[in-house]
Amino acid sequence: MIIEMLGNPEKHLLDSMNNHLNKMDSVKGVHIVSKKISEPKLDEKSQLFMCFSEVEIECSDLVTLTTIIINFLPSSVEIVDPAELRMSCKDATDYLTELVMKLHSYDGIIRELDMRLKSSIKIMTDNGLIKDGKLTEEAKSKIKK
Repeated sequence: MIIEMLGNPEKHLLDSMNNHLNKMDSVKGVHIVSKKISEPKLDEKSQLFMCFSEVEIECSDLVTLTTIIINFLPSSVEIVDPAELRMSCKDATDYLTELVMKLHSYDGIIRELDMRLKSSIKIMTDNGLIKDGKLTEEAKSKIKK
């Protein structure tokens, strides 16, 4: 799999990538076979460093692989072995349950953040800090402070 990261400073980015991979390796049923971390390169536009790692892992099963994908968010995944996947109904159920649980978790977070945002906008509107959907000059000056 390929894992990409952005950050600053350069050393912090490399430390974060190594920590990320160490956490992955500590997941039950996962073993990192090999890893190559690129040298960080500065993105002129964002002024952030970018690096990526190519990681080869062994997983005990598809549920564990799905957990890794959901929790570590690689940008690319390739299964090289076995050449063909077969699973029992129980394994398929476990796989889909893991996926659904994580999706429900994300949905709950999004709904809570949406509720908080709407509440904050209402409070700011009620207090005259937002008019016609835009920050007032008073609000902008408070933000600068």
